[in-house]
Amino acid sequence: ELRSPPPSNQAPAQGLLRLNRLRRDNNLCCLETNVYKNERPGGRGTGSSNVGLLQVLVECMPHLKGVIAHGTVATRYLDSIPVPARIKKFPMPHFIRVSFDSIDEVAKELR
Repeated sequence: ELRSPPPSNQAPAQGLLRLNRLRRDNNLCCLETNVYKNERPGGRGTGSSNVGLLQVLVECMPHLKGVIAHGTVATRYLDSIPVPARIKKFPMPHFIRVSFDSIDEVAKELR
């Protein structure tokens, strides 16, 4: 179930629009997670790290075709870990700054 965020929190809504563009408009299966140390399950800077989860997902999902790292911190992290050759990496600015055309180009490369 997708719920609209409160009006004062527009950034997540903009990122969700782009994620939904990959999912619905381009018929791609997508998994979204915060992966870098400062983005954690309980919010930024709290809780346990998702770093181990990311490594397991990248190594153990044989149908995974690509990873979009949006934002400088996530891009640096993705560049620091081994990624199988079959997986394309797509470094991007923060998702709210990415155009729909750019999302569609990534989708084309992933099909």
